[in-house]
Amino acid sequence: MKKILFLALLAFGMSARGQITLEHTFDSASTYLNLPSQLIYVKFSATEENYFNINKEGRCINVYDLNHAFIKKISYSTFPQDCTGSATFLYFSKDLFSNDNLMDYMMITGDCSGIRHTYIYNENGVCIFSADSLAPLVMSNTQQLQYPIYNTSQGTKMILSQEFNGTANLYSVCPA
Repeated sequence: MKKILFLALLAFGMSARGQITLEHTFDSASTYLNLPSQLIYVKFSATEENYFNINKEGRCINVYDLNHAFIKKISYSTFPQDCTGSATFLYFSKDLFSNDNLMDYMMITGDCSGIRHTYIYNENGVCIFSADSLAPLVMSNTQQLQYPIYNTSQGTKMILSQEFNGTANLYSVCPA
């Protein structure tokens, strides 16, 4: 009887220490299906952090605060079309490419002949740089887009994509 009680207390203590809780589900944010989208976390500064839902089917970027409140929609529907439907987005920043306090990002596309193109746009849709037949080939340096676990000012978060319905789930990991 003492062994059973000890095991029960041990199991309860172990489950109480670590917990992963579903916090929010984002539509059109999965990296699965025909047009993979992305849900990423970006820390611009010590006081500005956002989630970016890159909806490749809708050709837009939806920006949310850490409480999942919608901030704005950035359309890229008028930008050069990506023949493969898998444009890559890198380096969301407010001070890397310009000093106007607008959000900028790099977008890499491919045309139907297989040639890659690199563009840098600001949040208003203004192209501030373009390079034809050139693209960053080293994709392993894109930690802000690739890792599913992020340390935010509101605790550690984990982003997992749903394979069948196109959503992405955001979890709190070991919430306080």
